[in-house]
Amino acid sequence: MDWLTDDIAAVTYKAKDKTVHQYIGTFGDRGTGISYYYVAAQIYGVWQGKNARITNETEGLSVTVNGRTEIYKWDQVVQFGTLAIVLMKNNEAVWTIALNKDFNVEAAEKGETPGTILLYKATMGKTEPILLKRISSSM
Repeated sequence: MDWLTDDIAAVTYKAKDKTVHQYIGTFGDRGTGISYYYVAAQIYGVWQGKNARITNETEGLSVTVNGRTEIYKWDQVVQFGTLAIVLMKNNEAVWTIALNKDFNVEAAEKGETPGTILLYKATMGKTEPILLKRISSSM
C-alpha cells in the first residue's frame, strides 16, 4: 500500500489470474463536499510533468511517459470516490491519476488553474507518483 496524499491510498495486488489490480481508498474531496463530480471531467486539457504528459481528449485520456503514448478510452477509466481514477488495459490496472491536495474543483469548473494531479504507475515494484501541472485548458 502507498499513500499518494494523506487522503488517497493505493493498494496494488495480483489477482488469481496474475493480472495487476489497484484499489484506491479515498477520504474526502477537493470541492465543497456538496456534490459528486467525475475526476476525468475535472482534469480536462493538457497536463505536463517530468517525462510525462496527460491529454484529456474526446475519445479518452492519452498518457505519455518517457516518449511512449497510450490511449485509454472512457470505458477503460474506473473512478474511485471523488479523488482518483484508474486506467485499465486488458483487464489490468496501468495507471492511477489522483487529484493532489492543492487541486480545487471550483477553480477547475471556472476555467482557472485548479492545482496539480499525480500520475502513479500500477506495479508491484517500487514507484513514485509523478506530479503534473496543467499547461493548457484545451486539447
